[in-house]
Amino acid sequence: MNIVLFYQRVLRVHNAEDARRFFQGEVDWLRKNCPKVEDPEDMVRSNIGWVFGEGMKLEDRRMWRDTCGAEHPGFGPEYAEREFTADECLQAGMRLAKGRAATRRTAWARLLGERDD
Repeated sequence: MNIVLFYQRVLRVHNAEDARRFFQGEVDWLRKNCPKVEDPEDMVRSNIGWVFGEGMKLEDRRMWRDTCGAEHPGFGPEYAEREFTADECLQAGMRLAKGRAATRRTAWARLLGERDD
């Protein structure tokens, strides 16, 4: 799926009924087309949560959280309660990046044949 199209579709949803329909449609699509995904509901929740940081209004973030349990992966459920400062956003992004770096092998390590220990 095209991620830009996904973001646009999520940002156009402004009521709980449409949100539930969208969420279930995405879960159903994943089950049919990506059967190896172990928890399609969680994946869709997480993907919707990422969109919270793309200019989504606070009311819509609350609606998504209440409708399907979506939350921003870096800010958690608090991001549906208030706006964050630029510094808070920077700090959360740095925490996310540090966590990802700790869990993924770099391309350089792979090239050099380094093992995960």
